Amino acid sequence: MKYLLVLFGIFVLVFGGCEKGKKITPPEEHTYQVEGVVVRDLNSGMDIASVSVEKDSIPFLEAQVKVNGHKLGRIDATGTYYLMGPNLFPPLSPCSLFVFSEPDSYTVQAVAVMPGDFGITSLYPSPPQTYRYGTTPIPHTEWSISDSARGYFISVVGVGEADSAKGFTQISPHNERSISIIKETFQKKGTTEPLPGPYVVWVVAYNRSFVGYYDIPFQLPAGLPEGNVEKGQGTFGAGVIAVTDTIWVTTGE
Repeated sequence: MKYLLVLFGIFVLVFGGCEKGKKITPPEEHTYQVEGVVVRDLNSGMDIASVSVEKDSIPFLEAQVKVNGHKLGRIDATGTYYLMGPNLFPPLSPCSLFVFSEPDSYTVQAVAVMPGDFGITSLYPSPPQTYRYGTTPIPHTEWSISDSARGYFISVVGVGEADSAKGFTQISPHNERSISIIKETFQKKGTTEPLPGPYVVWVVAYNRSFVGYYDIPFQLPAGLPEGNVEKGQGTFGAGVIAVTDTIWVTTGE
């Protein structure tokens, strides 16, 4: 009798436990890409958190995104989540990113430290900071130390009539706190024609990395760290933007 019961149990498991011919499909897997940055802008006095989320290379519009418990709202159909306000991320404080996808209970987490406040200490040419294109020495800038900064970079952007200039951006080599600005910065894109006008000098101190964010007003250099988010799903960092300075470029005597 016991033998017959065992045979019946095996029959149920093999033939009755699943429908004939039906395949068991494993849970669907997705690939997420997260690019985020927390910014302390000393020009506006505002702090910014900006995070873009993609799911399977498509903007993901259903994520829950928070930094230090502050919820970021989605601002457009590109999968960009954004928050701006005063004193959200004080200097030297940890900034914790949390991204959650409810449909598949997928979580991304990362942490960066907001670097300390700092500033530009000198800019050549000295006031009135007018530089005659092609002369030497070429313009250069120096800045103070930002505590907890992993590195620094500079970005020079023409404004007004000079907004079509090539511009310039570079990571400070070996964490030095000075950079020279090449004369090609002040040339019209695609030419060697100089463009007179004002050029804004941006200097950024960053921790872990720095990525582009919504409405960013300057260029990013190549070579910033990438892939530091858990499981290599993207990049997260924090940065302080120093109060800007301006070079006025002329072509006359």
